[in-house]
Amino acid sequence: MITWIRSAAIAPGKVPDAFAFVKKAAKLIEEKYAIKIVASRPLVGNPTRIFWYAQHDDLQAYERDHQKINTDIEFQQMLGEAGQCFIAGSTHDEILQTF
Repeated sequence: MITWIRSAAIAPGKVPDAFAFVKKAAKLIEEKYAIKIVASRPLVGNPTRIFWYAQHDDLQAYERDHQKINTDIEFQQMLGEAGQCFIAGSTHDEILQTF
């Protein structure tokens, strides 16, 4: 099992907009590609971060799924519009393998 996790720092005053973007993007991806994206936020620590993740059967499935997402025009437009919601350079990805 492969788990992909992305985190990002939310720009000042943009928490509601960032949450709305992630929820809207996750819905789009699930409806178009049956890829479930789960969004989370810290309950302690820095509350202006957001995390989202997806699980894939194997690394090939991860690559195939993310190729679909990253080449989707509608998703790319949403991503461009949401750029002001996040602090530039704060996005961090992890790809984890279950053992």
